[in-house]
Amino acid sequence: MQHIVINTLLPKLQERITTKLAALVEEAQRERAMAVNDAQRAAVESYFDRKLLELVEHELLSLKILDPAMGSAHFPGGCRQMLTNFIVETLNALDWVNEAISTDPLVWKRRVVERCLYGVDVNPLAQELAKLSLWLTSAAEGKPLTFLDHHLKVGNSLYGAPLAKLASLPNARTAQGSDDMFRLANQPVLDEVLAQLASITASDSEHIEDVKEQGQSLSRRLGASSPPSGCGGCVAGNAL
Repeated sequence: MQHIVINTLLPKLQERITTKLAALVEEAQRERAMAVNDAQRAAVESYFDRKLLELVEHELLSLKILDPAMGSAHFPGGCRQMLTNFIVETLNALDWVNEAISTDPLVWKRRVVERCLYGVDVNPLAQELAKLSLWLTSAAEGKPLTFLDHHLKVGNSLYGAPLAKLASLPNARTAQGSDDMFRLANQPVLDEVLAQLASITASDSEHIEDVKEQGQSLSRRLGASSPPSGCGGCVAGNAL
């Protein structure tokens, strides 16, 4: 499994961040060397600390890693560890230490689990085992278990429809204009569901109230969208 993770995830991480990180570090060193006093040096360090966090947020925590047959989450678990290590190494790339920025692997491991890992399996037991596996390896003292119901789904990944096609009738060519009417009626529903799922993913599970709100939000928002013919379930799965 480690071989698979190294040959699938690592090249993607390097592609996303290596060049940008090297440019950021070079600029930070140059600007810091030009600072004439401690106040200017502190301002430069603060600026580039923010830029580094933005880089991690936009290029690494935005990555979506899907296992279409997750089983007990061996592949997502390996990706979790590699991505966490990559983030921590990235945060230590600058020449100075900022105690306000956590480089605790457990902090970032929880964020990776919540933001980046997705899985599908036809076996409902696999879904529960995958949750348990990710919970055990990201549990932190004083923190609730992360909310994963919208990321780990029961379903058959061998069939389905791309999101781009869910708002169209399968036989739209047989009736001119019918596809446009169907799309106008249902595209807003799909857009709303996807936006609401994204908002749940973007929130962190720092307190038990956060987890409860995420669960209630998922049930409430998918139910309120009232997609036709069980489309909400399709969207939840295809959003992975």
